[in-house]
Amino acid sequence: MEVNNVCGGDDESIKNIIAAGYHICSTPEAVECRSKQFPSLTISQLGQDVTCDSSIGLICNNNEQGLQQTCFDYEIRVKCCEFVCTTPTSTTITTTGPKTTTHKPSSTSTSTAPGTTKTTTHTPTTTQTTTSQPPTTSFTIITGTITNPKTEPIICFCHYEQKYFTVGSVVYNVSDHDGWCYIGVCNDSCLVESISTHCGTTPSTTPKTTHLPTISQTTEIPTTSQQKNCDHDIPPRKNGDVWVYNKCTNATCVNGTVIYEHVHCKTPKEITCENNQPAVKVYDDSGCCFDYVCQCICYGWGDPHYVTFDGTYYGFQGNCSYILVKEILPKYNFSVVIDNFYCDARDGLSCPQSLTVYYQSYEIFMTKKDVDGVFTNLNYVNGKQIIPAYQTKDFRITDNGIETLVVIPTIDAKISFTGMMFAIYLPWNIFSYNTEGQCGTCDNNRTDDCLLPNGTIDSSCPDMAHYWHVADQNNSQCNPPPVIVPTKPPACVPSICDVIESDVFEQCHGLVDHRPFVEGCHFDVCHIGEITIGCTSIQAYADECAHAGVCIDWRISTNGTCDFTCPKHKVYQACGPQVEPTCNVGYNVKFIQTHNEFSKMEDIRWGGCYCPPGTILKSPSSNTCISNCDICILPNGEWKEANDTWVSGCQECVCDENLLEIQCNQLPCEQQPALTCNQEGEVVVVETVNCCPQEKCECDTKRCSSSNLTCSVGFERDMTMGPCCPIYQCVPKDVCVSNNTEYQPGANVPMGNCQTCVCGDKVDATTNQRIIECKPTECDHTCPQGYEYQAMSEQCGGKCVQTSCVVRLRDNTTHTIQPGSIWTPPGDKCLRFECVKIIDQLITMEVQTVCPDFNSEDCIPGTEVIAPDNCCHHCTSKTKSCSVTNSKVFLFKNGCKSVNEVEITTCGGSCGTYAMYSPEANTMERSCSCCLEVSTTKKEVEMICPDGTKFNHSYLHIENCGCQRTACGTPEVTPVTSLNAG
Repeated sequence: MEVNNVCGGDDESIKNIIAAGYHICSTPEAVECRSKQFPSLTISQLGQDVTCDSSIGLICNNNEQGLQQTCFDYEIRVKCCEFVCTTPTSTTITTTGPKTTTHKPSSTSTSTAPGTTKTTTHTPTTTQTTTSQPPTTSFTIITGTITNPKTEPIICFCHYEQKYFTVGSVVYNVSDHDGWCYIGVCNDSCLVESISTHCGTTPSTTPKTTHLPTISQTTEIPTTSQQKNCDHDIPPRKNGDVWVYNKCTNATCVNGTVIYEHVHCKTPKEITCENNQPAVKVYDDSGCCFDYVCQCICYGWGDPHYVTFDGTYYGFQGNCSYILVKEILPKYNFSVVIDNFYCDARDGLSCPQSLTVYYQSYEIFMTKKDVDGVFTNLNYVNGKQIIPAYQTKDFRITDNGIETLVVIPTIDAKISFTGMMFAIYLPWNIFSYNTEGQCGTCDNNRTDDCLLPNGTIDSSCPDMAHYWHVADQNNSQCNPPPVIVPTKPPACVPSICDVIESDVFEQCHGLVDHRPFVEGCHFDVCHIGEITIGCTSIQAYADECAHAGVCIDWRISTNGTCDFTCPKHKVYQACGPQVEPTCNVGYNVKFIQTHNEFSKMEDIRWGGCYCPPGTILKSPSSNTCISNCDICILPNGEWKEANDTWVSGCQECVCDENLLEIQCNQLPCEQQPALTCNQEGEVVVVETVNCCPQEKCECDTKRCSSSNLTCSVGFERDMTMGPCCPIYQCVPKDVCVSNNTEYQPGANVPMGNCQTCVCGDKVDATTNQRIIECKPTECDHTCPQGYEYQAMSEQCGGKCVQTSCVVRLRDNTTHTIQPGSIWTPPGDKCLRFECVKIIDQLITMEVQTVCPDFNSEDCIPGTEVIAPDNCCHHCTSKTKSCSVTNSKVFLFKNGCKSVNEVEITTCGGSCGTYAMYSPEANTMERSCSCCLEVSTTKKEVEMICPDGTKFNHSYLHIENCGCQRTACGTPEVTPVTSLNAG
């Protein structure tokens, strides 16, 4: 029953249903509500805010549904019971023998009159019979006394296979193929009570307390005798105890006897799966009964090609991250995200490059990268790289060199990834009707495979796939592919694809539909133009066959086209295990030998990279294959074979052949002679040399004594380094000593008048110092130019005394100048010499006048003159006249810049300025004029600032320039001459 409120949600209240013309009671006993999209889920499992109440009906408001803001489409079923209830009276009624009516299965209701019992029994037959006596397979009601209760009776029903049964009704009466018959009765607690017996025998008629199915009366059974317990059983059981004896047998203690009952199983219904996968058996909790269900398998490969859970095949070229599958109503926080990239951008074809599995709080990231020239699987858990096999309490990751497999036993999920292929296996009983994404909804119905995130269904699955884009999730460029003008591809029938349809895969053709893989193979080879791309489709089909239990060695049928290159030391095997044995015993026990929920899901034989025959993998984290496991593993990861010996550090080690453990002993050392350290500052230390202790003397400067040695004149303190401490002593200097004074070799030593003494070259044998050598003084009366010899009474002889100044010219000629005189060399009017007496010494003063650069060709004719000192020449220069010059620049002001370049004007040129020395005035005479602006105008320019604002700025523009007389400033220093003393 459905009454929709399209604008605001779904309003199916009792009042609205009656107003819509439906004939229902105004006060129903019960109502049932469900979603049309998900009929198998309860309201509480849908995750929406919905009212479903017998006094109100069903109400769902869009604005109360969180982010989605949309109610599902709901249905309501109303239960109305119209009968007359009378007040019970205090009457005792005795029941008579039962009358049983056997019906074919139907929804026809039966009623029971007071005082008699009527039982409806459903059998698998299609006939209806009425008998006065019950058949042998019917359920018999025992007679008893009926009394009126003191309270109102509780009326309830048993619910079985979408039907309702009153208390006391026979719900079913069936048999299995093992000779057992089963009768189900609706007891007074409104529970279906099962009684089993061998067919052909009458069920036990032991008195039992029973309530007859009347509306106003109940039945009580007289008290029976004391019942026995089953004390002999292990453990002991009480009378009435029911327990599971084994997988398909229940046991009941009845009056001291254990009665075994075979579990009744309904005949499973054969089903056809839309994905062309064979249906699988799913057992109930007892492990005895099963039903057939479809498999939820989604896989993709190539550029890529997708096959949804329900078997819809489509191609999709997108280079972003997309949701392959997630739960509609989150229960396990499970989802899978794929990241694609344009592997052939020329044709806009994309390929998978990573797969991310989310489960509970885990993020499992799988990708494939080129490592040293070999494409290698890389796996990360919560951002941390792991080396398979890797296991937590919730999942396991394994890797055979080609396939990475993730198994999650709690939800019975398997996810595999190879870089160009992925596959997702989910159980029907957990995920049916509760998946969405590019893999569609697993409900054995292809019509809703192209489900959009908003709950509507797109007519095109390739269009639908774009809507499951995930932002900020390991995305590639996420740009659209290059625009390609559609062209009809040439006829292309790649022979590589025929392998899928050939006898090579004959064993698998009946288990896995091969047609999508053939179509995908043709598409890839014909569009990309590489025959090897077809190997991806073949491998994808081979993987699905392996999951279905059929391992096929197919690569040898491709004539080398699809040969696989394994890492160094490993070889390709077509049907290898998911986990390869290693020399690590603990690893083998955990991941191979232990049979648990993980190993059951990994029992797959398929292609991978393994150690060559006759070898075994050294360790899980290495690619090294060795001939046997009789090895010892070193701390650095290397290994030694049994009985190998080697030196490690200061130990000699051996790999024990029995224990396969490393045994090491210290290397032997020779006895060393005693060592004595008796020098100042020496101490004995022990060091290790060639793994043996060895004594040696070392210095401790803290043990050295300090020295205050002082040496006399002519001696100096000398330090030499001993074994540890410095040794000080006084040694003679290479000098002469006289009157407590040191003289260097060759120096004059004053020793007295009329003798000349020098520090000689000879050395005194006693003092080891040089000897002073003296000789009489010889007086020389010859004096240099400008000097005269004068006798000195107080000295030995006389001395040369200066009487005039001597000038040496550049040509090495000399000239004598008397004190106070000035002399100018002939031919050089700019040079003067003067002899000046300063204290008692005559000094030659040289005055050189420096003239400015002069070139008569730069002079205006007739303006050339000589300065009064006849030294320097001057004239009026032929220079550029004062005029306006122009240049273009950008103006800047407060960080802003002119929009365009502006013309800036300047005044420049010669105005006849000069300065010359006046001998008469003994000063400089100057005439100064400047090239200045004569007339200007004000102009404006538009300025623009970094923030985009603009304004006008004014500046001056020079129209005319001219020479204008101006005062000449006196410089602080006027460098006109240089003064040299000679």
